[in-house]
Amino acid sequence: MVGTIGLLRVAEFARLPQPPGGVRQELHHGKLVEIVPVKKRHTKTQMRLLQLLSEAANPMAPRVDKEFPVRPLPEHEVWIADVAVFSPAEWERTDDDDYFQGVPAIVTEVLSPSNTPSEILDREQMCLANGWHDFWLVDAERQTVKVVLADRRSRVYRDSNSIASDRLRTPSPPPTSSHSKMERMLHRRHFFVGALATAPFASPTRLTAAQNSALGVAMIGVGNRGGHVMKNGVMLTQGMRVAAICDTNGDRLDKAASVAARDNPFTTRDWREAITRRDVDAVHISTPCHLHVEMAIAALRAGKHVYCEKPVGITPSSIAELVHVARGTDRVVQVGQQLRSNKRLRETVQRVHDGVAGKVVMIKAQRHLGDDLAHDATSAEWFFDASKSGDVLVEMSVHNLDVCNWVVQDRPEMASGFGGTMIWQNDPPGRTNMDGYTLSYEYRNGVKLSYTQVFFHPNGMPANGQFWNLYSANGGVDLMNSVYYPRAKGSSPQPLAPEGARENLDQQHVQSFLDAIKGGGKPNADLSVGVSGAMTAILGREAIYRRATLRWADLGVLL
Repeated sequence: MVGTIGLLRVAEFARLPQPPGGVRQELHHGKLVEIVPVKKRHTKTQMRLLQLLSEAANPMAPRVDKEFPVRPLPEHEVWIADVAVFSPAEWERTDDDDYFQGVPAIVTEVLSPSNTPSEILDREQMCLANGWHDFWLVDAERQTVKVVLADRRSRVYRDSNSIASDRLRTPSPPPTSSHSKMERMLHRRHFFVGALATAPFASPTRLTAAQNSALGVAMIGVGNRGGHVMKNGVMLTQGMRVAAICDTNGDRLDKAASVAARDNPFTTRDWREAITRRDVDAVHISTPCHLHVEMAIAALRAGKHVYCEKPVGITPSSIAELVHVARGTDRVVQVGQQLRSNKRLRETVQRVHDGVAGKVVMIKAQRHLGDDLAHDATSAEWFFDASKSGDVLVEMSVHNLDVCNWVVQDRPEMASGFGGTMIWQNDPPGRTNMDGYTLSYEYRNGVKLSYTQVFFHPNGMPANGQFWNLYSANGGVDLMNSVYYPRAKGSSPQPLAPEGARENLDQQHVQSFLDAIKGGGKPNADLSVGVSGAMTAILGREAIYRRATLRWADLGVLL
């Protein structure tokens, strides 16, 4: 990484001379990155891609180029796509000195030592946020091409003929941008979503008289998580009924329908069919993470209340779009960060906010497991694919980080950290998520947070599991066990909340959702809570991926 003072803008970068010796410079998020000369195999693969795309694209008459400079962000983000396809009109609007603005219809990248999987994922997510058509990742060693589509589905191809016949025979037009000023801004990856921490969303409407008897809920996704919430949350909450069930897996669909036979629910494999039903008042979303935003937006636009499992989204741009849509409705949004409904934890956090330990200055938290998630589990297909799960940091630790935000009453200003796949490399095959990392956060109010997550903490070895330790000038708080430890010599630990019976967090969280719909208030984990938690996790993930100290403002979403 070449040292710079601050961040370079594109115009400044364009004026820099290229270094001698075949080394090329690229601008990544405002910083210069030196790219070593590519290997002959890499170049050969590029030329084959160029030929394939040029031949297949002739009927469309677009422009196909290799080593094509792409600038999806207005000022800072530039990289050189290995091969790009774009329309003649887009080419005419492009100034070579100013780089291509936006994202071509098709972007291809060839995996190489200078194109690491984390960098590729970063570019893929950048494209996803800016309305591209296809993103291709070519692995010359394995001789595969992974094609990610605009709807975030992906497919792996093993020969060029199948790609040409499947993806290029009848190419789809590039996505069109929306007409409103805000929606046009969404495609530029810079968002102003308001002060979510203080400005509430529009007050939800109360139930009509006909709805007061039972709120009809559509369950979208009834795997382990969705099926559990349906059985132990929705079906145990008085005033709710399962009106519809949707799952793409027939066995899961049949099982869930049997469990909910009391409510005689409608069943379908098409989630759009479920959310448009008149007897559905609210939608519960428990699908792979990369589908959350699309489904939540569709449900809100259909006039439904939304209970979305965490994380609310896995990219800043998609989260900003959801906020924009939600602020234009009067529907309730609850995010599945169930720890906010834990009665004992709520009482403990309130005691901390009341000043029992004085001003909190630092938190040490962790989430450790003794083994990796089962590689043959039903969720393995998407969990180990960071482009679908958001990586373990976003998929899992959003719970733990949300508690830190909750007790600090703020959100981080910056983050740095390191991590990767240290034990389970390429296990299961194609894995792109981490199995361990360490993070440091600094909050706007000065509080420091040290956080770790691993999947290889041996069972029986001390300090396993998850915890939150809060430190202040007066002492410390074990948040997990609700105990305050004064620093004064001779003092005794003080319980902050009584230990009660085991709580059904799913039922309590669903009850909070229903109460907000009926009473017009806020649920325990409204959209502002979900956004803050997800963005905190994304900030940490991006700091690790980019190996840099990253500020919240760098993500393009201002809260």
